[in-house]
Amino acid sequence: MTTRRNTWRHELTHLIPLSWPVALSMLSYALMTLVDTLFVSQLGAPVLAGVGLAGVVYFTLLAFPAGALRAVKTVVAQRTGAGRTAEPAARAAVWIALVLAALFSVLCWALLPLLPRFLQSAEAGATAVGYLTVRVWAVPFDCVFMALREYRYGTGDTRAPMRATLVANAVNVGLDALFVPVLGLGAEGAAAATVTAALAQAVFLVVPTRAALRVRARGIATTILRLGGPSGVQFLIETGSFFALTVILARHSDRAVAAHQVALQLVHFGFLPAVAIGEAASVRAGAVVGAGRFRSVYAVTTASLMLVWAWAAATGLLFALGGGHIASWFGDDVAMLDEARVLLLVAAVLLLPDGAHIVLRGVLRGTGDVTVPAVLSVAGAWLITPPLALWWALHLDLGARGAWFALFVEILVANVTLGWRLRSRGWVAPARVSRRWSMDADSA
Repeated sequence: MTTRRNTWRHELTHLIPLSWPVALSMLSYALMTLVDTLFVSQLGAPVLAGVGLAGVVYFTLLAFPAGALRAVKTVVAQRTGAGRTAEPAARAAVWIALVLAALFSVLCWALLPLLPRFLQSAEAGATAVGYLTVRVWAVPFDCVFMALREYRYGTGDTRAPMRATLVANAVNVGLDALFVPVLGLGAEGAAAATVTAALAQAVFLVVPTRAALRVRARGIATTILRLGGPSGVQFLIETGSFFALTVILARHSDRAVAAHQVALQLVHFGFLPAVAIGEAASVRAGAVVGAGRFRSVYAVTTASLMLVWAWAAATGLLFALGGGHIASWFGDDVAMLDEARVLLLVAAVLLLPDGAHIVLRGVLRGTGDVTVPAVLSVAGAWLITPPLALWWALHLDLGARGAWFALFVEILVANVTLGWRLRSRGWVAPARVSRRWSMDADSA
């Protein structure tokens, strides 16, 4: 293992070109969901609450594939950093994605009858069922896209996924405008627009990756599952915690869920670029580990934190000064909009520690250190957020703001535990193991 070490300045020259296309594609996704919310919000708070709950259920079910497929990026980045071919990972990733899509689609159909039990009004419950009944058809398209996106990210190509997301955004916005106000299809129309956009997104990324998809894999699928399994479980359980938080809000009122949905879509503009920087940090961490430059992981972390805090500060200032005006775009329910404004003030402070949390997770995942960070994150997600949300949102009657205060505490604790993991060099031994697995998994 070489001891040559990069500086954080050197890492910035890699991180910025890697992260800005990812950030743009994620902002495009945020715009897509924001437009969905804008259209649906005109139908009233119960409809918005139903769509909000159904959306959380959808992303909870998709969490395991999303987490497990992140390992594709780690394997590809480590092999690329070591000068080994990475093409077999594309085919293996797609097969894993299709199997997971089939399993989680069935689970989604099974959960449909339960949704009305979590909401206060019959209208919100019916909306949730109708929306998710249509949205579930996007699962295979989303899974294939995630698999190929992670493969492209691992090779250092962040622009093809960006272009695919921009195409999907254009399709979704156009169909939303047609299906919801013109054809009057309501929440189901918004879901149909999203399914069509997911199909376009997947197809647009399959085309530039078709050569790699013809390369057979031997051992890489096993390596992806070894590394991705803990992350998949982590994502699923953590997202399950977020679902529990949404259910707690649903027990409070439809208005609390609606305010949560509005604020969440706006906060995506601060959160998703941070995720993009975390993805770039994961790629760079994998590359330096693959090249044997373990000490450079700290330079990757420093440069990534600088980028993410700059973005978080800018968006936090926007939410603090202009959040009230922006929230007023979402209907005319004064009480709901007041709650959303308060949530944006909470978000203005929350984005800084959340950005650090995202970077730390990305760096550790890129090194191949997945199991211990997963356990730490899952423990925080369930031992902190749901109990505090129950107490503050329901017992103290703080509604959505109480739930967001609970999230804030969870993120602070996660920063302490993951920061300790990085500084204590507990990631080094797992990094050596993942590097060996990635190097040993060759094509036939």
